[in-house]
Amino acid sequence: MGVLYPEGALETMVTAGIGRAEPSAQYFAAGGILGACAVLRWRIDAASQIGVAGHWWSDAAGRRHTWRLWWQGGAW
Repeated sequence: MGVLYPEGALETMVTAGIGRAEPSAQYFAAGGILGACAVLRWRIDAASQIGVAGHWWSDAAGRRHTWRLWWQGGAW
């Protein structure tokens, strides 16, 4: 489940998830998982954007936190 809020050149997205990982899962420990993500993206022009995202996941093995900064685009 999530919410997307575009406001001109800025866009914000927040999502949350809950589920279950099987014993054969490659990233999560078997059992219940819970997660959330928040993203802020700025559209510089029609071909370029920059953003930051924070991710939080919890499973039977513990918690994971990651941050990403990215750029996609045209002729810079």
